Amino acid sequence: MRFSWTLPLLLSANGCAAAWKERHVDLVMNIDDYYDQANSVDSYTMVEYTTQWCHHCKTLKPIFRDLMLSYDDDEGKLPIKFLDLSCEVFNSHKVCTELTGFPQINFIVPRDEPLVLHEPDYTSMPFYQRWWTRFRRHIQDPKWQLDKERVYGYSGNRDVESMRNFIETIRSKHEVHRLALRVTKPEYDCNDENDEQEIELCQLGQNYARQLDINNLDAEESRLENLIANNNEDQLKTVKFQLEIVKLLKPGPIPEKTEENVQEHDEL
Repeated sequence: MRFSWTLPLLLSANGCAAAWKERHVDLVMNIDDYYDQANSVDSYTMVEYTTQWCHHCKTLKPIFRDLMLSYDDDEGKLPIKFLDLSCEVFNSHKVCTELTGFPQINFIVPRDEPLVLHEPDYTSMPFYQRWWTRFRRHIQDPKWQLDKERVYGYSGNRDVESMRNFIETIRSKHEVHRLALRVTKPEYDCNDENDEQEIELCQLGQNYARQLDINNLDAEESRLENLIANNNEDQLKTVKFQLEIVKLLKPGPIPEKTEENVQEHDEL
């Protein structure tokens, strides 16, 4: 009786181990779910695009799963969501038709700001324009968009170590970008950072941003880029951080108008 508790404990431990071993990469069942995750602001996305007939896809799947499991104890950084998207299920969607081969592996960094979609004002539209707008939104949902500059394609060796190195290289650079993004917000308190080094870098960035001449950002960007091009990589963390701040403070390009011109028609 003294050891009566050991059997349930062992069974529980075995059950947990079995559950851990049985975990699989999330299979994309709905294209909306894919874009919701890919447009997240608080997690990275690692996607394998596969088909049933692709031999290399079958070889990749257990390796990709091991890669996912290797991040189980990843703490202190934004999480990574691992997805398996079947291009037999979504073979007619642009997410698959734009691929050049299988398997394809993409790492997607989070958005800086949430994706905001504006519902058209149908009441102010003539009949034909209302019909055409609804039709277009039905066959091409506005949420089905993904900034290409956030997508990094992987073409290296398909093993856990190589793919982890790929992820960590991009993630470390993107963390600098996210810190610079926080620094450019005047109300941000650097003491909210996780460790002393990040607090110090944040405060340095805030002081640097205050001293910048907003009308001379192009010249400052060129100066920093020259420093990066002509100095040792190990000595450039602060310079790269300053360059990221400058890029964020520069006004962005005027977005191109993508809406098609639709002639107005009187309602029938």
